[in-house]
Amino acid sequence: MTVPNIKSLMFNDPNLFAGTSGGVFLSTDSGNNWVEVNHNLTNIKVNAFAENSSYLFTGTQGGGVFLSSDNGINWDRINDGLTSPNVYTLEISGSDIYAGTSNGIFLSTNNGTNWSSISGN
Repeated sequence: MTVPNIKSLMFNDPNLFAGTSGGVFLSTDSGNNWVEVNHNLTNIKVNAFAENSSYLFTGTQGGGVFLSSDNGINWDRINDGLTSPNVYTLEISGSDIYAGTSNGIFLSTNNGTNWSSISGN
């Protein structure tokens, strides 16, 4: 399988994830073989990944942020308070998750359940 237009990569031993214009792809063998893992991912233009000890997160173009609690097999949309569906980057520091969007920077302190703008003016 050819993986289309790669926007981001994330290694979560032993898995390699590719965020693409066609969704999330997973390789369990160092990139030799790939499978789509897009169940419940309503927007497949994936720009970014982040992970903490419990969850994987992906930021999409037009769909906001999605969370997976089962290593990327299923995804749930988590956008309460996120005013832009265009997420270009994600970063995690401790228990804080930051999302860089077309409307500025947003912070979640509860695994994406709620987001607050921290961009100021």
